[in-house]
Amino acid sequence: MGNTVTGFTDRVWFLSSWLILFFIVGLPWTTHSNIIHVPDDYPTIAGAVLFAEDWDTISVAEGVYEGLYYIAGVESPRYVTLMGSGWHYGTVITGVPGVYEGFYLMHADGWRITNFEITQSRIGVRVDSLKSCVIDHNYIHGQYGSGYPYPFGIIGRFDTQNLRIHHNLITDINYGGILIRYNNHNGVHIYNNTIEDIHWYEGIQFCEVDFLNASVVTNNIITNCGGQGVEFAYCSQGNTEVSYNCIFETNGPWQNVPNPGPGNIFVSPQFLLEPTIPEYYYLSENSPCIDTGNPDPYYNDPNGTRSDMGAFPYGYALVELQIEWVSAFPGDTVDVPITISDVSNLEVINIEFTIAYPYEDLEFLYLTIPPNSLPQQAGWSLNYSGSSGLIDATLEGQTPLNGSGLLAVMTYVLDENVFPDSIWHISFDRACLNHGALETTTVDGGIRIPSNLLFGDVSLNGQVTMQDASLLFDYLVEEVNFNSLQLHLGEVSGQSGLTAYDGALITQFCFEQFPLFPVEGGNVAMYAEGDLYISEITAYAGEELELPVYIEDGVNVASIECEMFLENEYVELIEIAGPGHDVWFSRYTGEYPHYELYLGGNEPLNGDQVLFYITFHIPDTASGSFMIRLDGIMLNETEIAGQVTREIDIQPTGVNNQGSEIPHEFAFRPAYPNPFNPVTTLVFSIPTMSQVRLTIYNSLGQVVEIIESGMLPAGRYSRMWNATEYSSGVYIAELITGNNRQCRKLMLVK
Repeated sequence: MGNTVTGFTDRVWFLSSWLILFFIVGLPWTTHSNIIHVPDDYPTIAGAVLFAEDWDTISVAEGVYEGLYYIAGVESPRYVTLMGSGWHYGTVITGVPGVYEGFYLMHADGWRITNFEITQSRIGVRVDSLKSCVIDHNYIHGQYGSGYPYPFGIIGRFDTQNLRIHHNLITDINYGGILIRYNNHNGVHIYNNTIEDIHWYEGIQFCEVDFLNASVVTNNIITNCGGQGVEFAYCSQGNTEVSYNCIFETNGPWQNVPNPGPGNIFVSPQFLLEPTIPEYYYLSENSPCIDTGNPDPYYNDPNGTRSDMGAFPYGYALVELQIEWVSAFPGDTVDVPITISDVSNLEVINIEFTIAYPYEDLEFLYLTIPPNSLPQQAGWSLNYSGSSGLIDATLEGQTPLNGSGLLAVMTYVLDENVFPDSIWHISFDRACLNHGALETTTVDGGIRIPSNLLFGDVSLNGQVTMQDASLLFDYLVEEVNFNSLQLHLGEVSGQSGLTAYDGALITQFCFEQFPLFPVEGGNVAMYAEGDLYISEITAYAGEELELPVYIEDGVNVASIECEMFLENEYVELIEIAGPGHDVWFSRYTGEYPHYELYLGGNEPLNGDQVLFYITFHIPDTASGSFMIRLDGIMLNETEIAGQVTREIDIQPTGVNNQGSEIPHEFAFRPAYPNPFNPVTTLVFSIPTMSQVRLTIYNSLGQVVEIIESGMLPAGRYSRMWNATEYSSGVYIAELITGNNRQCRKLMLVK
């Protein structure tokens, strides 16, 4: 390969492959991204790994710890970050007893090892047979021993893919610095490492590699090595780019590198002081390694100049910019905070960063510095621009920032049609302080849908309530719209599509009929059967007709859906209502002559009884008869054959005006609608003049309201109760007339 343009193309391919993986694999970053603390949560790194999930970070505090020997399996987590608090603060890793490595990972795809001091372990880090691993910003030193395995700083073996080794200080190693060995390796990028004081062998070696593709060795300082700077032993260079490295005081700059790239230099790197502690490996102001590294934008310094060679460029600051993780639901407007760690005594008067976000699902609205943020308190200004998934921002002022805390807030709108259990990473492309004079570290974050989603929670409020059933019935009659997540959560029966039965199951769940969703065959019986019929009845012009629809030989009927056709344009549909068995929802949609009816309740019906009531208004001018037909009948989610028809005669006006037909018996009809919000109608009949008392009680048995109290003549009456002033819940309507007493349960859902 050997040229910068091709190297950059390979890196573009690498980034593109991640996007392809995002869509094909179905989000490797799903459900979780937690921080596990060692030793606060678990005393050892190995113990924390046992409880890690995809994209978790294991944060290791200051102290001395045994390393990790880990062979991942099929169910093991991916994209886990092992993060020390920095070699500056003494997060020290020693070898695991009985093994040779400080860290050993096999098949652990996407893992990252960063910010550790690794010592006294024969091999600092070894990774085998994995994809997309990152080893960066570690101080690896003091690896000694004789015999096999030979002491190395970092080893990658057996078919690694997209291995990134960068910004590591590897020094005082008995045998070799970095070794890539065996089989095939694709996309190995070794850059910006300082490799010094390697006693016997090479700084960087590729050995016995059958096939090497799209790899880069660049921006490294390799000095004071007993062997070559870079060696290809028993393998071809392939298209590996070896360029812009400082190789000094080695046994030759390289071996078997037939086509080295440009920019390699062979002079003293000039560290800050004599290299006896890690801090001295910063470059001095006169170092030839400053601004002579790879000019590819992929490697540029934050200030936009050419990259410095080596692990610790001049001006590195222990400051961390972090994008927080927040939870949201489809369609939400989401605030994502950006925080900054302690910048006291650094005289920071300028912060610049670029942030990338997945604009396919996120719409960026604006970036702000809230009143409680550090820049706002210091009187700073903000300038930013955003387009095509990138946000470029500059914050600056005359007063230096002090302390740590909130830096800024990004505001996004999450698409309404995203899938459940999804996560969207928002990441820094670059970040620097004081116009690039100080380099800072960054921690990415993003937006996720909570992992503890509840089936049945279509209201997305974190609990399953009667409101969810009510919303589902409203969706069926197109009074509300559901996004894709609500559609997914509402399908509690596990069948295809939302039905009235899903609403009925949610209602049953709220009445503790069964424990969890989605239901399965053993949890609740889904099958239903029965025959519907409408009895003969006479309608009277000028009045309302309450028409009962019966079911015979009913079995487990918890919901019904059907189409209704009318054949008389003067007849007006007023309402449909459930059978009065505790709580039934009822909705209808359409207009003359075609309607769709949806009903479902908490208590399945069996045997012979009223299934639902249909209330019509018969105008004074109506005459003759009208035909009603029920078709496409589905009980629960079982479609039954046939249709139900009935022709109803209409008697002239005045035949059944109030008082002309005396009810034969006391009756207290089910309220409709029920559940309701906030008005429901209570209908009752009394066969003789009686003292009538109609009272509403709450669930504690306390009187809420007296609807009727006094003498009434025989007849049929309706009373409305407006519950605007009352909270959601169960209420009881009690009707007392003479020796008769009957109660109806009411469900107010707001």
